Amino acid sequence: HAIHVDADHDDVSKEMRAKMANLMSKLEGDQLLFTSAADAMMEFAEAERLDDVVNSRPLRGYSEMGITAQSWVMGLADSIGEIRRVIVTCLMNGDTGRAKELFAAMEEIAEELMLFDVPDGVVQLRRKQDVSRGIVEKTRSDMLGACSK
Repeated sequence: HAIHVDADHDDVSKEMRAKMANLMSKLEGDQLLFTSAADAMMEFAEAERLDDVVNSRPLRGYSEMGITAQSWVMGLADSIGEIRRVIVTCLMNGDTGRAKELFAAMEEIAEELMLFDVPDGVVQLRRKQDVSRGIVEKTRSDMLGACSK
């Protein structure tokens, strides 16, 4: 929420990272993949992706974030919807330049996401890829409408 409202969220980010590191230090093996910890890692990855994009930083990998690859890619997919929310806010505020920057980043993430071809038994990614594709196209339509005025 703090990222969306452009608030100073450094303290929240530090606390979130510390809690995730603590959680990861207590888990091993299957606990990382089949528990609510996997959901927590996905949410963490999503928030970190959004923070990176909004602040024009390179996206960090799963090992750098200290989470599983599965949670990282699922969080990456979910971040596309969050980036859309920021873009729509920019468009509503008349900041089409910033919206274009964010849209370019969102498109790049979506394109990279489509390169993953893994069986659903490994990670349930295909549905998220389809949803992401739809979000990008809807955002493209919104961008065309806002930027052609």
